[in-house]
This record gives sequence, C-alpha cells and structure tokens, in this order.
Amino acid sequence: MREWLDEWLITIAKIILAIIVVIIITNDVAMIVLSNWQSYVVTDEIAMAAGCCYYLTGSVEEAQNVAEDWAVQRGVNLTYFAIEEDTMTLTIETPEKNTYIIRHIKFLKGLTPTSKTISREIDSK
Repeated sequence: MREWLDEWLITIAKIILAIIVVIIITNDVAMIVLSNWQSYVVTDEIAMAAGCCYYLTGSVEEAQNVAEDWAVQRGVNLTYFAIEEDTMTLTIETPEKNTYIIRHIKFLKGLTPTSKTISREIDSK
C-alpha cells in the first residue's frame, strides 16, 4: 500500500510540474506574439496621427511633435522620424518585455521586438 501511495504522489508531482512548464512556455510565446502585434499597432497609430497632422498643416515639425506626443502617451520612444517626397518613415523603440525564459537565453532575445519601423505614403493636398 505504501509503495502505491509513493508512486501516486510522484506521478501527481510530475503532472503538476509538466503543467507549470507548459504554462510558462505558453506565457512566453504569447508575450512574443502580442509584443509583435502591439508594437505594429502602436507604430501604425503614431504614423496615422502624424500623417494626418502633416496633411492638415503641411509642417514636418508639427507632424514630428504629434508623433512624439503619441509615442510618449503609448509608452514608447520615437527614435527616427522623416518625411520625404510624401512618404513618412518612423521608428519606435519599445520597452523590453518580461518573459520567464526568453530573457535569460541570449540567442532567443531577438524574438521579442525592441523596435519597429513603418513607412506610409501621405496623400498630397
């Protein structure tokens, strides 16, 4: 009877450990997917706001100020902004995401996005 109980407890402990590992891996994968999606959405929002401002005012400085304001509101840093020949290009830098496993493994660190660049055409007046 005692051997049966020991085997049962060891099996339960293995199952619990396996569930914990699956949850941690799922969290890290979800963090990567959501980080990529979120950084794209934030960059797109900033580009749309700056593009609308440039379209309405015709001022690159005003558009850059709007982009910087939106970046601050979204918790990212605007690292590059340019408007050339009705094409706007901007790059944002996002804060590093807190993952359980990926942040400790050097060759996997590139999976979480730290910057995103987008180019958009701006309609002429």
